[in-house]
Amino acid sequence: MNSHDEHEPLLNEDEIGDQPPPKRISKLNKILLAVIIGLIILLSVFVGDVDPCDSFYEYANGGWLETHPIPPSKGVRSIFEDVGNKNTEIVKSIILANVGTEEYSPADKANMRTIKTLYDSCTNTKAQDKKGAEPLLHLTDELISIFNKRYINQKESRQSILTQAAAYLQSKNIGALFSFSLDGDVGKDPSKQVMWLSQDDALSLPDKDYYEDEKNVKFIAEITQEILKAVHERKDSKHHKIPKNSYRKLSREIARFEQYLARISWNQVDSANPIKTYNPKNLTELSETAPYIDWPQYFALLNHNSEVVEPVIVQNPGYFEALDNVDEKTLEGYFILKLVLNLGSTLSPKTHIGKTVNRFNAFISGTNPKAEKDIELDCLEAVVDQVGFLAGRPFVLEAFPGESKSKFENIVDGIIDSFIHRLPNLGWLDDKTVKAATNKANVIHKNKKIGYPTSHPNTLDPEDLANYYSINDILEDDWFGNTLRSQEAEAVRMFNKAGKKAEGEWDMIPTEVNAYYQPSKNEIVFPAGILQPPFFKADWPQVLNYGSAGSVAAHELCHAFDHVGRQYEADGRLIFDGSWWSNETVQAFIERAECIVNQYNNFTMPGPRGQELNVNGRFVVGEAIGDLGLVQAYNAWKNAEAEEKSLRLPGVDFTDEQLFFISFARGWARSTRLEENLKRIKTDPHAPPKWRVDGTLRNTPEFAKAFGCKKGSLMNPPDSEQCRMCSSIKFKLFDKDLNTLASGAAKNIGEDPTINISGAASVNETISKDTAYNDIFKALLDKIFKALNIKEDDITATSHRVVHGGNIDKPVVVTSDHSEKLKEIDKISAFAPLHNKSALMSLEAVLEQLPNTPAVIVFDTLFHHTLPQAVRQYAIGKPDHEPRIPLQKYGAHGLSYQSILKIVASKLGKKENETSIVVAHLGSGGSACAIKNGKSVDTTMGLTPLEGLPGGSRTGSIDPTLIFHLVRDVAETLDVNGMRVSRGEYIMNKQGGFVGLCGTSNFGKILDEIPPADHECWKPWYEGDMPNKYALAYALYLDRLTQYLLSYLQKLSHGQDPKNAIDALVFSGGIGEKSARLRKDVVDRLSVFGVSVVDSLNNQASEQEDEGAFALSNDISKIPAYVCWTDEEGEAARQAKSTLNV
Repeated sequence: MNSHDEHEPLLNEDEIGDQPPPKRISKLNKILLAVIIGLIILLSVFVGDVDPCDSFYEYANGGWLETHPIPPSKGVRSIFEDVGNKNTEIVKSIILANVGTEEYSPADKANMRTIKTLYDSCTNTKAQDKKGAEPLLHLTDELISIFNKRYINQKESRQSILTQAAAYLQSKNIGALFSFSLDGDVGKDPSKQVMWLSQDDALSLPDKDYYEDEKNVKFIAEITQEILKAVHERKDSKHHKIPKNSYRKLSREIARFEQYLARISWNQVDSANPIKTYNPKNLTELSETAPYIDWPQYFALLNHNSEVVEPVIVQNPGYFEALDNVDEKTLEGYFILKLVLNLGSTLSPKTHIGKTVNRFNAFISGTNPKAEKDIELDCLEAVVDQVGFLAGRPFVLEAFPGESKSKFENIVDGIIDSFIHRLPNLGWLDDKTVKAATNKANVIHKNKKIGYPTSHPNTLDPEDLANYYSINDILEDDWFGNTLRSQEAEAVRMFNKAGKKAEGEWDMIPTEVNAYYQPSKNEIVFPAGILQPPFFKADWPQVLNYGSAGSVAAHELCHAFDHVGRQYEADGRLIFDGSWWSNETVQAFIERAECIVNQYNNFTMPGPRGQELNVNGRFVVGEAIGDLGLVQAYNAWKNAEAEEKSLRLPGVDFTDEQLFFISFARGWARSTRLEENLKRIKTDPHAPPKWRVDGTLRNTPEFAKAFGCKKGSLMNPPDSEQCRMCSSIKFKLFDKDLNTLASGAAKNIGEDPTINISGAASVNETISKDTAYNDIFKALLDKIFKALNIKEDDITATSHRVVHGGNIDKPVVVTSDHSEKLKEIDKISAFAPLHNKSALMSLEAVLEQLPNTPAVIVFDTLFHHTLPQAVRQYAIGKPDHEPRIPLQKYGAHGLSYQSILKIVASKLGKKENETSIVVAHLGSGGSACAIKNGKSVDTTMGLTPLEGLPGGSRTGSIDPTLIFHLVRDVAETLDVNGMRVSRGEYIMNKQGGFVGLCGTSNFGKILDEIPPADHECWKPWYEGDMPNKYALAYALYLDRLTQYLLSYLQKLSHGQDPKNAIDALVFSGGIGEKSARLRKDVVDRLSVFGVSVVDSLNNQASEQEDEGAFALSNDISKIPAYVCWTDEEGEAARQAKSTLNV
């Protein structure tokens, strides 16, 4: 290699990796070798007896999991960790081999010596043993001396002492009570970097939920006691000693203080809310929020530029307001605890403090504190963490040649182009949103960063790197000091950047095995560390690179448009009023996001105490949406293959499509200890790896097609249980006598659209991905017309269900001139935001394609217009404002109740207006209804569907005072479907019900986890506590449902013999149809009315499918019980026909 002037970079960017390959290997053979190596890495550890349609994660990774045990001193092992270890080994090998050679420039050699000095100081355990705990105890002495000023000199104010102590720790990049970070001022100027003040790092345990377990609080107290003893009881301590009998009491107070901090802290979901966390304050306002800190003094102690940059963004103002009036001794002990836990692991493990901190860390990770550690590996990781950009240069030179960067750039460009091309075809995005999303994606196209930074610092310039780390002051044989100075240097860099423009800085180092999207910069960043096998290699087949690294790129791109990213403009500015998405698009997005939330709520992982840990769907929804970006990588790969077909080898039993999904799944192989599962469930916004694979692929039709997974299998669930960002159009076609002619749908619109028709004709066709939404709807109509040999003029009318019609007392007929009528209906959408708007959007599409065909809107609320005044009226006075609709009970599920009435009356041989029944229509959003002589006389749902029974995520009826509490204490507003709603309202609709009680909306899961019917907890069922959260959810639901049904049976009998007054008790809806256990338990609690079921019939009913009305009782029952399968579509068609009199 040619020598270089010491003032020049070793290689410029274009030269990296451009050395010609050895001439003895031909280009074709080199490609074949790369393909073979890639496939060997990918396919070497399969488990042959796992069905890919049961769990693809186990299928693709089971062998790896069996052959890659977790090291004894670690809580986790994964592909990511293994690649990271290889990356640091590359750095180590280069440094050790070349630190003294003449092949490198003087600047490079000096940097290598710096890295080696740091590494040697870490591995020199003898020097650490000799120093013992003194380096850390020197710091605790300095901290204690600050508090002693208060004890010795009462003139020193409490505010001044706390300010000095907090600044002292922050100067070492240690958070206590609060911490600072640096980001753009997203409210005004995202390019200006400002300080963000948060509750982060306040807690010693990983998450606030840990403090709900008293065993964890007790453990913190034990650790604190050991640390305080080590600090205060050493012989040469210059400070006051705590009386021996006071350690335990003080430690408990400190643990309780942390428990208090946990209680006033926001949870992970709220902390990730960009609107909620943006609270800019000038110094005066900050002092009002947290008066116990002298903020000008605080920043003067920290800011080396001696200039306070305003504003400071306070992420949780309520937290800081609640921190005043804490005992100073408790605060002193808490600050010592935070200092020691942060730096104690850098001491010799032979010291008492080292052992104590090791014990603490082992408790969190689930490892054995006595397990032997891999010192060299641990030191490599620590060194790279401290001087990551410096270590990144030799890594990039060795492991990321120039061709790698250009090849991956092509992949990213292809994915962004595929994404932009797909936007107009999604169907649920209107033109305004498509245009804005396209612009944002194009900006990301320009902003993407791959491999390594070229400024602040420049990876290609060794002198720039040396200058960047010059303040670290790395010394020989001083591991503790080097670590401390590294942290101090990070704090200096952060505060020095405040107020300045962001200039190309990266949040990750080149060796890091990760990637990110930064909303304030609207950029996606991919370090060279993740662009390594098995994620990426430049000369591997495209299918492998797109399936692994390409899926990572698509994931990060999708973050720009997820529940958080969509709230930022293309320039990184946060949107406070409205959105660049239209209201209709927001509504459609939230429906899809809620599907993911509910789906992931049902996923579990094993916990450390034998419990099942539910994934928090609300917490992981953004990352799950990102994972669904897999389809973007798939489409981009298909486009790339169309241009240049990859080389394939004979003898490989997998198709290219299968290899794509295998490559995707293999990247997420990970083994974790049970304690680590708990930690990650609480703190990691990503779903566990098993569900990142299985959850994503369950929602990906291309996967099911590739592996032939039958509909209904675990990896290809029914369409109703899948969540995708695409859209669909469903239909049912009736003749004039209301016989079903055909039904079907256009599915996967925006991804891999198909048209399916069954009935009098059968169609199952895939149409072009490039087909626009309206053209797909037109294609669906054309297929219907052709398959059934009909034409547009043969369509008499279309019928459309709308949930809430307010006081509208009959179906509404609209034609192409429909704008005013739809505006009136749209005003009611506030009372059913997740349903009305989507129905109206579909109606618009139908009217565009069939402008001459009348469309009839039928309403669920219409059936309940017969409610007596005393039932529908609320006990409130006339409101001061003019509401959109009268504030009264409207009910819901009207089409279902009308259909059930018709079916049951026919089954009983009676006229509808002579039939009286009580119906329990039970699903994730269930209700009940009393029908007397064919008219609704009472129902559980009220002004909105929230009233009445609890459901999958709805609270159902609760004390109104609790509502005031939620609105007052959880007062911020959220953007839901283009409307501002309170967080309290959101909790009641989306975080209540089964989800709030036991973490899942899946009633089948609840039934699987509750004790059997003969368990003592049900005897009597209304007394005592339940043995688990699932039993509580079931018992509560049973209690509320039984209360309503008892009152309805009483209301209909009204002093008569129930046998003569009530014709039937009817169960319907998904839960009512399928759960024999629930039906039996309900009927048993209604026995006072003489209702009963035959067990064999009750069990048999759950196996039936759409059998009209199925009898559960024999003649012994005074009131017969039935299961009834509702026909909403048929009822909607009947009402349309009646309205048009055709």
